[in-house]
Amino acid sequence: FGSYGVRRLYTEPYDRIADYGLDRPDWMAHERVRSSRIFDLTIPMTHASASSTTEGSFDGLSRGKAASANAQSLNVFQQLSLGVRALDLGVAMVSHPGDAGSVLWACYGVPQIPLRRVL
Repeated sequence: FGSYGVRRLYTEPYDRIADYGLDRPDWMAHERVRSSRIFDLTIPMTHASASSTTEGSFDGLSRGKAASANAQSLNVFQQLSLGVRALDLGVAMVSHPGDAGSVLWACYGVPQIPLRRVL
């Protein structure tokens, strides 16, 4: 649902997409899809799937020089509701000074959101 032929893609806000009836959370249940071999299907995928937001101490990094780290305008749940079935999740182990252990974060250039919130 992008605008091809322009230098920058645009995505409608999720509530507008849902209002248009363009969400397809159950497209794989269609009989034609179910009777197809996986090699005959084109599986919708998003790049840098968890990069719709940046949280915590990394929030300031998503503005300025690293602004391109936010590659998605829809969160993972919204993408899945639209029918996306393959996710591209970069993972980084992050430890903050004074913390007892490390936490896995979804990342796209910079750590963006704890992986447990994505999954």
